[in-house]
Amino acid sequence: MASKKYFFLVMKFLKSEYNSIKELIETGEHDYSKFSFVKKKGCLNVIWEGKNEPFIFFRKKETVLNDNMQFEDRLTYFLGPKKEIEVSNWEEVLRYFKAFLAQ
Repeated sequence: MASKKYFFLVMKFLKSEYNSIKELIETGEHDYSKFSFVKKKGCLNVIWEGKNEPFIFFRKKETVLNDNMQFEDRLTYFLGPKKEIEVSNWEEVLRYFKAFLAQ
C-alpha cells in the first residue's frame, strides 16, 4: 500500500505585520478590543466584531532561481478567502486593510 504525503503550509503572524495592523486600527480611531486575529486554513483572519466578513490574508515565501542562476527569495501575499487577490508587498496588503477599515 502506497503511503500518502501531506504538506501543511504554516504561516506565522509576524510581529511587524501585527504591529502595522494594530497601528492602522488605532490611528483610524477604531476600538482595538473589537478586533481578533484567528488563523484558519493557513490564512490569517482579522475579525472585526460587527462585520460580516473578516479581512483575510496569506503570505507565501518561495525561493527560486533567477536568470543569473542565483537563488532569490520571493514573497507574495494573497487576499480573500479564496486567495483571489495577489499582491507583491506588505504595503499593498495594508492599503487593502485600510479600505476594509473604511467600509
